[in-house]
This record gives sequence, C-alpha cells and structure tokens, in this order.
Amino acid sequence: MLSTQQEIVFNEDFSITRHLPNKIKSDVIVISFDTITGGLSRKGFATDFLINNGIESFFVSHRRHSFYQGLSQSTFRDIMLDHLYGKEVFTYGSSLGGYAAIYYASSINAQPIALAPQCSIDPIHKETPYSKYKEVFTHEVLCEKSNKTLKIPIIAYDPLFIKDKCFIDERVKKAYPESVFLEVANGGHSIAETLKNSHVLKKFFFYSISGFVDSLRKLDVDAEKNPYYAGKLAGEAWHNKNYSESNRLLKKAFIYGGNKQCLGVYNLLVERRVANFKLDQEDISGAVRDSVIRQFSLKESEGASYYNQLLNLYKMHDYLIDYRSALDVVKFMRFSFPTDKNIVDLLNYAEKKFLFWSGISLNRY
Repeated sequence: MLSTQQEIVFNEDFSITRHLPNKIKSDVIVISFDTITGGLSRKGFATDFLINNGIESFFVSHRRHSFYQGLSQSTFRDIMLDHLYGKEVFTYGSSLGGYAAIYYASSINAQPIALAPQCSIDPIHKETPYSKYKEVFTHEVLCEKSNKTLKIPIIAYDPLFIKDKCFIDERVKKAYPESVFLEVANGGHSIAETLKNSHVLKKFFFYSISGFVDSLRKLDVDAEKNPYYAGKLAGEAWHNKNYSESNRLLKKAFIYGGNKQCLGVYNLLVERRVANFKLDQEDISGAVRDSVIRQFSLKESEGASYYNQLLNLYKMHDYLIDYRSALDVVKFMRFSFPTDKNIVDLLNYAEKKFLFWSGISLNRY
C-alpha cells in the first residue's frame, strides 16, 4: 500500500517520522520504537506492516546505542500530542523498543504493546555481563516512575530467558502488576521473530489493539521456530548421538535463517558423515554470515603470521559451509608450505568433508 512519509523531528539524539497510508482503515495510531542499534532511521520495526494494514503510524529512532536517553518524556509528549488528538493510541516495540513503548506510553496516555522489553543500561544490569554499554542511564526506573500509564501493558516474553525474566520481574511487574502476559517458553529474546515464524505475530498485534486478551493468551506458538532454541536442541541431540533428531531440528532452524550455533552443529554432522540434508550458502541469512565473518576477523591479531592468517581463513570458510573454498585455501597452503605435515593431514580432512557434503542429496527441505 502507498503511503506518505513526513519528518516530524530529526536531531542528533532522536528522530520521529510519520507514516500516513493513502487509505486509512481505522482511528488507531501506532507509535513504534527502534531497537538497540538505532541510527536515527526513518522506518523500522512494524512500519511496513502498519502501512500495509492501513494504520497511521510514527516511527521513533535514536542515536546508535543511546537507549533513548536523549529523549525525555516531556519532550516526547510535547512533540506528539497535537498529532494524536481524537485517536486511539498504541505504543509498540521489541527489545529496547518494547521498553520504550512502555516507558513513553504514560506521557501520551497510550496502550503499550511490548515484545521482550529490555533496557541493557538499566541499573538492574549493573555489574553483570550485560553492562557493556557506556551510555549513562538518565531515565526514571520503570517501577519508580511518577507518571505510570493508566492503560495495562500487553507483553510477550520468554520466562526462561534469564535477562528478560529479570527485567520483567523486577521492573515491569513491579510497575504494572496487572499487565497481560503471553509467556512463550524458549521463544527467546527474539520473540517477535518466533511469533512471526509461527504465523501469529499479526494475530498478537490485532488481538492486543482489539482487547481480545483471552484469544491472545491462547495463541499457538512453536518454540522450535526460534532458530536459537532449535539450534540448542539440535546440539543436545547430536551430543546424545540422536542424529536424525539433530538433522530434523536443523532443517527447521534454517528455514528461518539459522544462527551460528546451528552452523556449528551442522558442521559436526558433516564431520561424522551423518548429515542427511544439504545446507548451502543460500540457506544462511546475511546477518548470520556477517556475524561469523566478524567473529573470525576479530581472531586475527595485527601481527599474525601469514600461515595463521590462511589457517583462520580456512576455518571461516569451513564454518560457513563453504567447503569448496575451504579446500582451496588448504590446497594453497599445501603449495606454500610443502614440508608441513599438519597441512597434509588438514588437506585429507578437508577433501573428505567436501566429498561427503557434495554427495548429499540436493533435495531441499
């Protein structure tokens, strides 16, 4: 559906962009919030979805990793109120965007809808592995806010994901004990993707804005459609030598892009010659590929020897299921270091791995 985009505000700390579909189907307005990466984007989480469903929306972004600390509640209210008169308003977001949806809702009397709400610089995470960001927390703590929203938040999260459970228990539930929760065990922090992969994210949203709480709580979510959980189960199955189950779970995970853990388990199946489906480059999401490349680039110290640089390059291609390129790198090393017995052994290993993988049926899953 076509839409009009209007810049409401853009500065070094935050941006707000209005998206007005050519054909508006309701009096609802949704304000959606960017995730942790931010970047002062004009569109992002839920923007296209809302446009396609004829819903007027505003997208709020922030300076990269600034956690909305440059946007006060009063400033947000002053900017938004004139645009919201006479409308039913919802705030919506995932992760940091979910936190922002809850935090700013009270300033405009909106109904917050949040997926795995989280703020990694909240003082609750101080002295934990999550406190790696330099931005100073200047917001009011959720459960100590002076102006809490009168409308009950609707929240989906994974109660087994420790960081999120801590935030929900110590911040959200203490601030809003009457909140409506959809708990999805093993849905992961990326629960929005898990709901989407289970074909219920749209239902979750529309049940939320329609007040169908009972229907929302009965949504059927398949946690195995969370690649992180499927990858974990696949690893456990491999460890228990249940290779058919490991293959099944990996097939499911890679339908949705997989992750690094899934790649690692698939490599183990190929190594043991028990993989029963052919994973290829097109099955790996761009985000996962970039993450693996970044991981191996960080392993390279500035003074690494030429030998170690080539060995690291081989390992990267091997991890990415690019067995042909991995084999070519080892062949190059064989010519460059002809007396190195370790390379002879590695060449034999790489050849066997490539030949097994090449012979796997091309049937897609």
